[in-house]
Amino acid sequence: MRPNSNWPIIRVRVNTSGSKSYQVDLGKIDGKRVRHQRSSKEEALTIAQQARAALLGGGLAPFTVPAHVLSEAQQCSIKLAPYGASLPQAVDYYIEHFLRFREAPTVGEAVDSLISKLVDKKRDKITIKSLRTFLKSKLSGIQSKRLGEVTTA
Repeated sequence: MRPNSNWPIIRVRVNTSGSKSYQVDLGKIDGKRVRHQRSSKEEALTIAQQARAALLGGGLAPFTVPAHVLSEAQQCSIKLAPYGASLPQAVDYYIEHFLRFREAPTVGEAVDSLISKLVDKKRDKITIKSLRTFLKSKLSGIQSKRLGEVTTA
């Protein structure tokens, strides 16, 4: 499809409050009707112009991304900018350092597992008792935290 000045269609809507809004109808993209609602005519015209440019440039895929996702991405990108980090870097880090460990055992369970393995290996009873006492006292405030939630602080 080649865009023309009549595509996409912009419809004026009168809301129940009496205010006007403008709906940009991009038609069907990947089998789904794609419409964007904007409060000003200028915003609607900008969306239409971007859609025409995208179609000429090879695709309308960006217009199928829900508005709230685009908004979140923009907010996150702004937060990351001072650090020179990108959204893919942040997502990769989040997956690697948080999501992988959200089902990890608690600190208390990890300590119990370590002590159990030392008992199975028939380590010295005094060493095991000393280690258990030391770990329980040093980790008393975080025993219920999952390993992935523990920070150096």
